[in-house]
Amino acid sequence: MQNNAKVAGVLNIVCGAAGALGALLIVFAILLIRTVLNQDFPFYDTSLSPEAAADLVTVVYTAVGIFLALLSALAITGGVYALQKKYWGLALAGAIAGTFIFFPCGVVAIVFTALAKPEFSAGKLPSTPA
Repeated sequence: MQNNAKVAGVLNIVCGAAGALGALLIVFAILLIRTVLNQDFPFYDTSLSPEAAADLVTVVYTAVGIFLALLSALAITGGVYALQKKYWGLALAGAIAGTFIFFPCGVVAIVFTALAKPEFSAGKLPSTPA
């Protein structure tokens, strides 16, 4: 019996953890940049006020951080389902999301998830009652 699903699950979780760490670093970068931009520097370009620059950087970094956090959550979820050998499609989606986070690890996770398709139990995602 092969363990391709377990390897794929671990790789997905590693990619998701790397993305979560990256999202935390982005939050730290936002705080650091806002602190630096709110200082009064005599050599600062006056075409854009420090408050406006801090707001612009905050909006851009927040959008990137939220996107990275969502991809990380999908990668971790896919990894958990790959370890449980359930819902192959969700495990594959997690591996694809992991590719956007950490490319080398994500590509290997896609390969192992594709190879592990016969190991997954045939099942559909649970539907919610209307």
